[in-house]
Amino acid sequence: LVTLGTEEPYRMFTSRAEYRLNLRHDNADQRLTQKGYDVGLRTEEHLQRLREKVSRIESVKDLLRIHRYREKSAFDALKMPEVTIEELAKSIPELGAYPPSIRYQVELDVKYDGYIKRQERQINRFERFETMTIPPGLDYDTLEGLSTEARQKLKHIRPLSVGQATRISGMRSSDAAILIIHLQRRSGDA
Repeated sequence: LVTLGTEEPYRMFTSRAEYRLNLRHDNADQRLTQKGYDVGLRTEEHLQRLREKVSRIESVKDLLRIHRYREKSAFDALKMPEVTIEELAKSIPELGAYPPSIRYQVELDVKYDGYIKRQERQINRFERFETMTIPPGLDYDTLEGLSTEARQKLKHIRPLSVGQATRISGMRSSDAAILIIHLQRRSGDA
């Protein structure tokens, strides 16, 4: 919203956010407390409570890493959809010392971990392609899988690079990926 703006209110949905896996209700305090403190909206007490929470989360993760569950670390077992933190707490009594909110946060962190790492790899890949040039006469109608909105905006704006294209309002990361793949194939780099 800040860098790309929006012409229509439905574009403000979280599902349209660029890195939405990190935009969860459960980690808002971890994402925003330091920033709030830096601009004077949060106190030192808030910051200290956050540090304590993060420390407890890491302690639970450490516990999960050292305990075994179903022939693997409890940390890795928790990645499986059918395994819950409460199920693990039955066989790891030390987890009972932590409040449910901390256990829940750890469960979400662990279950989202693989997806977030994949998203981070995608972000790094996009950064590498930031300066990749787009030929001026590229026919966007030939790019299969490109969203209608992205196709229309690319045809209208005619960006010169992938970096410029990714900053167009309405361009999703999946649209950028399709554009990059097409350009790589065209140049023979794929």
